[in-house]
Amino acid sequence: MFGYEDLIVTEQQVFIITSDRMKGFYKEGPKFIDLGFYLQQSFGEMEDVSTPFGELQSIAYMHYVQLPYTLKLIFEQIMKGYYLESQILIRHLFETLVHLKYFYKHPGDIKLHVENNIAIKRMVDDITKKPLYEYYRHLCSYTHGFIMKDIHRTDRKANKTYLGNIYNEDNCTVPINYFTELMLGFINIYEQIYPKNLIAEYVEVKSLINYIKNWCISARNSHMKYNERSKKWHDAMSDLIF
Repeated sequence: MFGYEDLIVTEQQVFIITSDRMKGFYKEGPKFIDLGFYLQQSFGEMEDVSTPFGELQSIAYMHYVQLPYTLKLIFEQIMKGYYLESQILIRHLFETLVHLKYFYKHPGDIKLHVENNIAIKRMVDDITKKPLYEYYRHLCSYTHGFIMKDIHRTDRKANKTYLGNIYNEDNCTVPINYFTELMLGFINIYEQIYPKNLIAEYVEVKSLINYIKNWCISARNSHMKYNERSKKWHDAMSDLIF
C-alpha cells in the first residue's frame, strides 16, 4: 500500500523534473528567500508607534519578519509538487500585500480594521479599478477546497486518483507567476513604508534588490509575450505591485 515513504519518493522525483524544467525558478528562488531576510535587517529608523504611520511600520515589521519563512515553504512546495498547498500560502501573501498597500494609503484605517475588520474587497477596490478581486476569489478557491482540490489529485475523465505527487507544468507555473509578481510588490511597498531604510548602506542588499526586480520584470514580460491570456492578469496585478 502507498504510504509516507512512497510520498517522499514522489517528492524527490518531482523535484528533479522541476529543477530541469523550471531552471530559472530553481536557481533564483533561494535568492528571494535571502532578500526576505535582508529586508528585515534593513528597516532603518522608524516613526513613533503612536503615530498612524508609525503604527503602519510596526504592522509591516511583523509581516516582513515572517516573509522569508513563507517564501521558503512556497518555494519548496512548488519544487516538490505541492501545487494546491503552495497556492494557499500564495493567497496569504496576496492578502498581506493588499493590507500593506491599503494601509500605506490609509494608515488612519488601521484602528478601524482592528475593531471592525475592513473587508478585503473594499481594500482591493480602493487599490485598483481593475478586476483584481476576481483573481483573489480564484486564490480563495484553493483555500476553501471544492473544485480546485479535485483537479490537483484526481482525473475524473480517466477515473483516476493520483497517489503521491506528480509534475504538472500548468499547475506548477501558476504559483511561480504569483511568487515572482508578489515579491516585486513586497519590494516596492517596502521602500515606501520605510523611507529611512538602510538599503543604500548595504551593497549586498541593494544589489540583490535590483537583481530580483529586474528578474521579476523580465519573467513578467516573458510570460505576457508567450501567453496572450496572461496579459489581463498581469494588468490587474500591476496596481498592487507597482
